Amino acid sequence: MRCHIKTVLLYLDQYQVSPQDREQIATLLPDFKFVISTEAETISQVITTVEIVTGWFPGDQMLVAPRLKWMHQWSAGGTGY
Repeated sequence: MRCHIKTVLLYLDQYQVSPQDREQIATLLPDFKFVISTEAETISQVITTVEIVTGWFPGDQMLVAPRLKWMHQWSAGGTGY
């Protein structure tokens, strides 16, 4: 049986996510790997497994995220995407 990796990408700097928030995310989404980064190299390593993304994620990156199901943006409206 093939393992399907599911990833939550928090497109934020590490300091923006507290240890308590990290623990809560891991508890709420136990079947997901979660990555906190805005670094292009890190993003390119996980982009094919990302199902959920939040933060100031660049719109053009959504086009190369084949499993993306949910994009949570901070701003009102989605005209930038």
